[in-house]
Amino acid sequence: MNRKQWIAVLIGFLSLLADGFAAAVNYLDYRLVYGNTFGTVGSVVLFWAPYLLFGAAVVVLTVVLVILMKSK
Repeated sequence: MNRKQWIAVLIGFLSLLADGFAAAVNYLDYRLVYGNTFGTVGSVVLFWAPYLLFGAAVVVLTVVLVILMKSK
């Protein structure tokens, strides 16, 4: 892998790290500040869905960038 590919992977990893941190903060806020618990499986899915979708999009875009920047 060349330098540009490593930079794309690093940016993707940092984006996933930031997304995980945001999800953890939001969960702690939901749980500790408001005292809410998840009542059903649907509420769990609705809570985590935006973070999981963003993470999946970051992984796909990172892989596409690495493939497109492939050295010839």
